[in-house]
Amino acid sequence: MGTASSSTARDMMVSLDRDDGDHGHPAGIVRSARDGPRVGFGDLARVLAGGKYHAPPGSPPNPLMTPRNLRSLVSVGVLLLALAFALPWTFRATGCLGGAAETCYGTALDACAATFPCKNRGVPFLTVEGACACDCPAPFVGAQCTAEASCPCAANDPGNPRISCLPLSTVYTPLLAAANNDTALLALGLDKRGLALAMTLAQIACRDQAILVNVNVNQRALQLAGSRGERRLLWAKLVVARHMQLSGNYNASRELAVRFADLLGRSVSNAPLSTANITGSILAADPGAVNPGVAQVIVGRIVYDLGTEKISYLPLAELPGPAKAAVEARVPQSQQATFNVLASIATAMSGLRSGFLNLYWTQRLELPLSALDAFRAKLASKSIMVPFDATFPDGGNKANTMARPMGEIHAARASFGSPFCTFMFVGDFQALNAVESATFRVPAFPDQAAARTNCGQRPTYGVLNLLDLRTGSYATEPTQQALVVANATRYRATFSAASLLPRAGNTADDSAATASAERVGVWGALDHVLVEYLMLSRNDSALRTVLAAVTRDEPALVPVADTPPLPAVQIWGGVSTGKGAANAADVDYLVVGLSSRVGESGGVKPDLFFGTSTGQVIRNWAKEMGGKEIRWARDARVGQSVLDPADKESDRAAFEAVWNDAKNLKVTTAEAIWDQLKPKVS
Repeated sequence: MGTASSSTARDMMVSLDRDDGDHGHPAGIVRSARDGPRVGFGDLARVLAGGKYHAPPGSPPNPLMTPRNLRSLVSVGVLLLALAFALPWTFRATGCLGGAAETCYGTALDACAATFPCKNRGVPFLTVEGACACDCPAPFVGAQCTAEASCPCAANDPGNPRISCLPLSTVYTPLLAAANNDTALLALGLDKRGLALAMTLAQIACRDQAILVNVNVNQRALQLAGSRGERRLLWAKLVVARHMQLSGNYNASRELAVRFADLLGRSVSNAPLSTANITGSILAADPGAVNPGVAQVIVGRIVYDLGTEKISYLPLAELPGPAKAAVEARVPQSQQATFNVLASIATAMSGLRSGFLNLYWTQRLELPLSALDAFRAKLASKSIMVPFDATFPDGGNKANTMARPMGEIHAARASFGSPFCTFMFVGDFQALNAVESATFRVPAFPDQAAARTNCGQRPTYGVLNLLDLRTGSYATEPTQQALVVANATRYRATFSAASLLPRAGNTADDSAATASAERVGVWGALDHVLVEYLMLSRNDSALRTVLAAVTRDEPALVPVADTPPLPAVQIWGGVSTGKGAANAADVDYLVVGLSSRVGESGGVKPDLFFGTSTGQVIRNWAKEMGGKEIRWARDARVGQSVLDPADKESDRAAFEAVWNDAKNLKVTTAEAIWDQLKPKVS
């Protein structure tokens, strides 16, 4: 028995193929008495050095004992050894050791976000020394991703390793420079970063990027056309690039360039160019003298008029059923045409950006399209809130003890209307007036008096409560009260990714510079708004958490700084809140925070609202609206609230007792009030 075993072991020894003959082997470190040979330290060294081996004659080969496998085994061992040193060093450098190391490491990252924020969607991480650092996406570089790389995509050198620095061909540099010097061309909205993102998501090769905007025209004709011809050709190229930026569809954008080239090269001597009877190519025609429709290309519902150098949108024959009924019933006749125009533009833009939304969702966020479908479906179940600050004094002067709080002013009216209906600082009025004029394509008000008189012509401002906040906004905002309006209100509303309202008291607000009707949507045509909403977030990981929470109807417990703002809503025809149930059909219920607005301490100690005289005004207002309930909450993101009035008589009595204690200053903090109200939480 022992002899057989020894013989078997001898037969299974590994011999290496050496030029100088066979040598003996030291004791093995890899041994298999049954399935294969063993390898000694010397054998292992020779294998790692690239030597070959073969089993001795009569020995069964072991397919696993190959040089490649042994080298892989050692590589894994080295990696594990490196991690064993590196990870504890990282945790030690940040003071994170022991069982709570992971939590501590996360806390250290949060501290980095405050003291060393990564810009332009950079991802923060800690170095092995415990320092804050940023992983920057293309084309951004620098410690905090604030600078753009200077190495562009090389159209004629696809093998250039520097291509990844800036995925945009140099052919666009002169186009963008020319647009910056022309107000009309600048208004097209072509953006280098947006175009680079579209090219990257669509995975367009550099050589294809360069030919996208090729609009081939006869060079002799271009010379004869002079400056007008050069500008019209530039307009055509910028429009093609803009179409790519917004749609992410290379083929459709390239086809647009081909059709432009066809129009520019076509003889139009027999076409009714203008009353001036211009003959020859459209290339040389004065845009102001060309009749609309002479040289246009229609893509989807967008009309690109090469003759007039204008972009327009096909009008809707009529609004979809629910929207048509809601608009005709509630929106003033003078404003229905405005809403119809906005709906036509929204339908065209939503269709244009739908493909880009799919690309961004799958390529950038790395989420399946089924999740996008689920997200869209959830939008219909999210409520619309109209936030307001009940304690803000009329006239904006907190020192004026005679000033009525805005809660009283709102409660005395039959409708919650436009911001123009109430007091506005001069800077806020000017900013909002400019934004609304550009966004809704309406004439600006000449002054505040005219705005207040005609404020019913403008919409009421609200938010789409995607994150199911329990108060009108986050705790850092003063608007801790809100009306939650009926679901049907959305059919007469426009939507935008961010609020159109200016920042309070900021006369230098530049929102009007980017205001555009192309950026607002209507219910059923929101893909372009969703694209902009997703792109507002600089933290993709936090955004994925938010999107998953929306789909599951759960609170998105991520830092407010990493949470996109709630999409904005503009309700046309106002929100009816008048006396009596019949006139308050637009309001479902109210949400109110125990605290009202940020206090004088800069947000550390909010002012208490529960138990105050203004709080009682809001309670009375709810009763006058046909007995609408109020849902009191301690915090916007705590998924609990207390009903007022409560369903049971005993609960109502208990609520009033807590209210009176707060009124008489027996309880003076939101925490103490909530502790007493918690048994009545719903």
